[in-house]
Amino acid sequence: QDTVLHTTDGGGTWTLMPPLMAGARPCESCSRYSWYGVSFISPHRGWVLGTYSTIMATKDAGVTWTRQSSILFDTQVAFRDVLAISELEVFIVGDMDQIFHTLDGGDTWQKQNSRTEKMDILSVFFADNLTGWVVGKQQ
Repeated sequence: QDTVLHTTDGGGTWTLMPPLMAGARPCESCSRYSWYGVSFISPHRGWVLGTYSTIMATKDAGVTWTRQSSILFDTQVAFRDVLAISELEVFIVGDMDQIFHTLDGGDTWQKQNSRTEKMDILSVFFADNLTGWVVGKQQ
């Protein structure tokens, strides 16, 4: 079981959070979810993401999580990183040239053109609302 840890003292101690998808399997032939990215915009509002195009959101500091989904996502793609700009604006990146953006907190996601081919995008960062970078590796 992959884990999510939480701290309230600047990293002095870490507490194991309850499993996000306890007992759930992404598909019949799949064993478990793996989590790769986490971003919180406040102590209460955040997102984690990982394999099988899975995006989980919380509004209560991780006590409960809601799975966000969209028909845009290829379930075989692993999302690698997430960056929350605000409670409504979030970017996610992943394998196979994937960049998605939401302006409504994750209710809907729009695919963005990465202008790459066969690249796994591993990380995303924005310095302001317009200026951003992604890094990745060729498949």
